[in-house]
This record gives sequence, C-alpha cells and structure tokens, in this order.
Amino acid sequence: MRILRFDRRWKRSGWRVVFLVLICIGTTFYLLFHLQQRAFAKRTHCVSNLVHIRMAKVLYQEEFKIPDGATIPVEVFERFFEQVMAKPLGQYKCLCGGKYEIGPAGIMPACSYTGICYTYQFDWRRVRLERRAWRHSLEP
Repeated sequence: MRILRFDRRWKRSGWRVVFLVLICIGTTFYLLFHLQQRAFAKRTHCVSNLVHIRMAKVLYQEEFKIPDGATIPVEVFERFFEQVMAKPLGQYKCLCGGKYEIGPAGIMPACSYTGICYTYQFDWRRVRLERRAWRHSLEP
C-alpha cells in the first residue's frame, strides 16, 4: 500500500514540475519575442525619421540649387525643415540614444547609434531558426 501512495504522489508532483517548466519556457519565449518587437519598433522609428530628414534635404537641395557634396548650414536647414515638415528638427530623436547627422548634400543622413537589432524567424522548410540583422541606417 505504501508503495502505491508514494507512486501516486510522485506522479502528481511530476506533472506539476513538467507544468512549471513549460510555463517558464513559455514565459521566456514571450519575453524574448516582446523585446525583439520593441527593438525593431525603435529601429523602424529611427529609420522613419531618417527618411523625413532625407526628404527635407532633397527639397532643400532642389530649392537652393546646391550641388552634391556641398555643405548644408545647420541653422538654415533647421528653419527650412520646420517650414517644410511643420515640425522642428529638434523633435526628431533616435529612441536608442543616437544623434542624427545631416551630412552634405546628396549624401544620406545617418544615425550615430551603431547597435544592431536582431529579429528571429523559424523557417519551417529548412527546419531552422533564422536571424536577420537590422541597422539604424538608410543604406541597404
């Protein structure tokens, strides 16, 4: 009789342990997925800001007929940016702490943040986990 009772208790506690381990694994994957989404959202926001700055640079270059490679005065560009985009350039900030560099005419603006955002996706055809690196840049 004692052996049966011990066996039943062990089965119950064994299932509890399995259940707790599954909960821990599920929570870990959920948190990793959530962190991955946040990092990708920050990167997307930064690249969107860079696109706005690039559009304003192109308009500035066309309006003032500036050749490629010429320097753009920051104060003049900030006033022009506020007129064109209806929002001051100072409100455009990288959520990861980087600073935007306008650069000369004809060259893409850049973010000083050098970190990389990784996203993971499971490829069911090859049965493996693929990782993709995303940078805070307009360059491909």
